[in-house]
Amino acid sequence: MKRYLIDIALFTLIALCALLIVELAIGNTHVAFNIKADYFKENKSTVKGLVLGSSQSHCAIDPDHFEYASMANLAQGGQTLPTNEKFFDQYIDDMDSLEFLILELSYHTLEYRLEMNDVTKHRNLRLYGINEFNRAVWPLDYSLVLSSPYEYLELLNPLSEQLNINRYGALNDIKSVAPVNLRFEKLNYDEEAIANQLNNRFITRHRKRNLDALPVNKEVVKRLINKAQALNLHVILIQPPLYKTYMAERIPDKLEKMETFLAELSAAHEDVLIIDCNEELQLDVRDYLNEDHTNYRGAEKVTELLSRRISERFGQK
Repeated sequence: MKRYLIDIALFTLIALCALLIVELAIGNTHVAFNIKADYFKENKSTVKGLVLGSSQSHCAIDPDHFEYASMANLAQGGQTLPTNEKFFDQYIDDMDSLEFLILELSYHTLEYRLEMNDVTKHRNLRLYGINEFNRAVWPLDYSLVLSSPYEYLELLNPLSEQLNINRYGALNDIKSVAPVNLRFEKLNYDEEAIANQLNNRFITRHRKRNLDALPVNKEVVKRLINKAQALNLHVILIQPPLYKTYMAERIPDKLEKMETFLAELSAAHEDVLIIDCNEELQLDVRDYLNEDHTNYRGAEKVTELLSRRISERFGQK
């Protein structure tokens, strides 16, 4: 019996050591989420702009093209409005130089889910210390590889090509984008072919309704605006670009609720800057990865628009 317990303890120790080695290796990989977190932690006290949103803003806003070169983009895939608020609350006291809160408010935002998926919960806890498990944290909650073994172990593939990512965590070329997201390139940017394939996940995933989330998300937006303005921060609400086939497939009532809410916010907060990239930019099909994400070319145009509009509105130099 004693020998059996020793064997179990030894096996557990070896397994934990192996897990630790893998976790450390993943933490040192050259991928966007690591680079973005490292930049933020090193510069949070000096950045002037903070971007919060989903993958649409992650793709569309590249701090490298922001005039003031002091922006942190913490938007990420599937990020919810409640999670945006948790990021703000967690770090606002450390951001001594912050002047702008740039919050994504896209077509899908108000009816988007309220909870992050488990993979991102683990990542946010590990990289930012944000607990979204609605319970006490366990040591294994900090593990990335246990949350999605295939996804994270693939990052350690020695044959993988080095990604071209800048110091802000933004992708600098098409080759650095996951192939599953390169829909337009796979179709050779053929607009007719794109228009004939409307039942793809980039369009269909936002066709669903979530009226239960609507009032909750609206309150989160209002709270974030009030918190930011109480700290004398300028608030910018941005609608990232959507390709024309996505725009045509939007649900009228869902769109109307978003537009009505934006009008209400504009009336209640005259100093809030609202930027609709779909109205203010004319992007080419080659500026997109897919129906609702821009590529590095589109990001340069969106970020330059954002920089210019902030300068015009708030007189920044």
